Amino acid sequence: SVPWRQRYGVATAHPGAVYLASLQFSVGMLTGADMTLSAGNTLERLFLIVMMVVGFLVCSMIVSQILLTMQKLTQDMSEFMEDTRAIREFMVSRGVSMVLQTKVKRYMEYQFKSRKVVHQNHKVMMKLSPFLRQEIQEHMNKGVFERHPFFANMDESLFSEICCVGHSVLYAPGDVVMRKGKLSTSLMFLVRGQLQIWDVLPGQHVTVRPPSWLNDRGLFVQSVRRQTVVATSHSEL
Repeated sequence: SVPWRQRYGVATAHPGAVYLASLQFSVGMLTGADMTLSAGNTLERLFLIVMMVVGFLVCSMIVSQILLTMQKLTQDMSEFMEDTRAIREFMVSRGVSMVLQTKVKRYMEYQFKSRKVVHQNHKVMMKLSPFLRQEIQEHMNKGVFERHPFFANMDESLFSEICCVGHSVLYAPGDVVMRKGKLSTSLMFLVRGQLQIWDVLPGQHVTVRPPSWLNDRGLFVQSVRRQTVVATSHSEL
């Protein structure tokens, strides 16, 4: 039998030309395109069969990985669109005003965009051991809680436990964060966004930006809120 390089007249050709011919043959096997080279003996046929099977498996793996990646990229968006559609149908059936529908839609969009930033991911966290969950929560909340003087010099073991109590809440523009006259039993840290405290003095409002905290008195004693606090932008507390 005559080797393929002699059969196709490339035995004395430049190595680059031989490489290109081999590359064309390989790409043809992987993609199913027309191959100008063909097997001329039993050994070459066996090699071709094996490489075609390997090429099929490799292409299948590559395509499956591409599809899996695309599915992951679109899964969150599909779930968001389904949730948006469901809540829109609910509000329409209940006769909710367009103004309120718009507010709900904007909040859900903000929540979706913030899904990787907000500290809460219960499904993933619950797969971890209690000790690892505590370490992660301490890492996420430590920098926020240490801003308050009460926590700055706290015992490390106690501070670690307190970090596990905190959780994130998202607010949309116009949402009431605190309402005047209501009982207050919690301390709030503004992580992102902007709030406005109404009527600090008669007719005067105060704008609050991060890093800051609100209602630290409620951490120690049960008290009544003296002002109403409203979110003026998408905020995280």
